[in-house]
Amino acid sequence: MTCPICKDARHQTIWTKGRFSQRLTNVVCLNCGLVFVDPPVSLPADFYHEDYRRQYVGQAVLSPDIAVRRQRDAERRWRYLADRLPHLLPSRGLEIGCSSGHFLRVLTDHGWQSFGIDPDRSYTEYGRSHLGLTNLTTGLFTGAEFENEQFGLVAMFHTLEHIPDPVLLLNHVHRRLVNGGILFLEVPDVERPYFGDFDFFFQAAHPFSFSPSSLGNLLLMTGFELIRIDHHQNFMLALARKVSAGQAPVADPKIARDLLRRLKWWRIGYWVLFRWAKAIKRLGARNRL
Repeated sequence: MTCPICKDARHQTIWTKGRFSQRLTNVVCLNCGLVFVDPPVSLPADFYHEDYRRQYVGQAVLSPDIAVRRQRDAERRWRYLADRLPHLLPSRGLEIGCSSGHFLRVLTDHGWQSFGIDPDRSYTEYGRSHLGLTNLTTGLFTGAEFENEQFGLVAMFHTLEHIPDPVLLLNHVHRRLVNGGILFLEVPDVERPYFGDFDFFFQAAHPFSFSPSSLGNLLLMTGFELIRIDHHQNFMLALARKVSAGQAPVADPKIARDLLRRLKWWRIGYWVLFRWAKAIKRLGARNRL
């Protein structure tokens, strides 16, 4: 498989397992540093409609405790957006992969006209019935939705890494944004792979794992100017502005070399911590005898 961003065929294997002990090969492009699953995994057509949240969240229906977390995340993301772009005026906002719609509720409370789409019917129904959001669509975003609409903001939180063709998706998003419109992303950072627990970090539902460099490259080639990237725990928050046209991705083999070096040290740190934890556990067991 060639790299979806730079189309180079040279890559190196990073890890061959994923969550749930699944055989899963993630590789890094040696030309631009993008990490992707090779060969790709085919998920069932209804996976995100029915199975994803049951497997990865542990419950198919939104529970009160998860709703509280969703609200807390929504408020955190709003504060980030408002603090970094204080002159962004309320207009029309779209969230792709909107889940229960808590971020859209916050947007609406700050004067925005909010729209969202998510494949999980139980979550979009929660947004309508509990949060009063009327502009929620149930389904996967294919590019045909909101075809004649224009937005000042498009948000995607933990969505881009799930998309089989992120270039195509961002091209659709580019067309939906007004000139100078803002794209707001949150994705896991492969340079911070859950403290080196690669078996948990990599998963079949994530065909791509982005770093700041590879995410910046993807935005560059799809017509976005990166404003800034920050971090919340192991996740990247990125703000980008729509510009007129995309550019050629940056090819720099140093990006892949640096990433491989970081991942090596993360893995060493994980095993040291794992062995230390086992030693403490054994010591505690002896003391109880």
